Amino acid sequence: MLLRYPLYLNNRKEKDTLYLKITEIKKISSFFYLCSWFYVNVYLFFKFIFLFMIKFSSEKKIIDDLYSSSSIDDINVHFTKLCNHFHIERFALAKISDNKRSPFLRENKFEIFDTYPKEWVQMYIKNRFFMNDPVYKLIENTYFPQTWHVNDFSNVIDQEKKILEIASDFSIYTGTTIPIMNNDGSKIYFTSADRIIHHPEVLYLLSHAIRIYWDVYQKQISNISFSQLTQKEKEIFLLKKQGLLSKNIADKLNISMATVAFHLKNIRLKLKCSRTEQALYSYINDF
Repeated sequence: MLLRYPLYLNNRKEKDTLYLKITEIKKISSFFYLCSWFYVNVYLFFKFIFLFMIKFSSEKKIIDDLYSSSSIDDINVHFTKLCNHFHIERFALAKISDNKRSPFLRENKFEIFDTYPKEWVQMYIKNRFFMNDPVYKLIENTYFPQTWHVNDFSNVIDQEKKILEIASDFSIYTGTTIPIMNNDGSKIYFTSADRIIHHPEVLYLLSHAIRIYWDVYQKQISNISFSQLTQKEKEIFLLKKQGLLSKNIADKLNISMATVAFHLKNIRLKLKCSRTEQALYSYINDF
């Protein structure tokens, strides 16, 4: 369009005409630029919404599946699937029941679900490393996720140093640990090895999933244990939960005190509790 105008113009009118043409072209270019910018941003916005909805629906389905798990194997499968969704391959989900918080435990109870090397886990449990785990001690008095590396632990006792050295032998050098205080006073630790997690959404979903996991897990364990009781044992257990003494239970069921004591002993064995009070404490909210 501009080629028909010479570069050197003496005529004022021609200069004005050229200026108007250039101004018109700039306006048209600006318009097309704004349209392009608008459509590109609208496309990116809806693409983000679409991907977010897919991601959210996927995560929500895994959480729902975890909550509706009908067995311990199902819980483990769904929780592993969630971890894999966030690219977490090696993890440990541990629960420590402190005997200081529960008067019915003679010693700290340790439960774990993990994808760590089997040999490391066996050694960890056998030597009760969880009592001196430097990672757990690092976040003992906090409820916030903590990232760590073995090089961060400089001032540690010999036992803690030994744990770190053995962990290094299994290529466990760094990770993120999420501490959670459970309703029964126990403390739960989720540790992702080799994976540093900073994203708040991921941390929130994992924390939520951890609580669901242990709630459903405890319910499944309770159902398995409680289903092993005979009808008479269930009856005595439920009466005991109501606060009745053995003598009152014997009178109510028209049986002897010795029979009540016999059934209570079987209940303790089947529920794997050393004392009747511990059984009541562990299963108080389950039946």
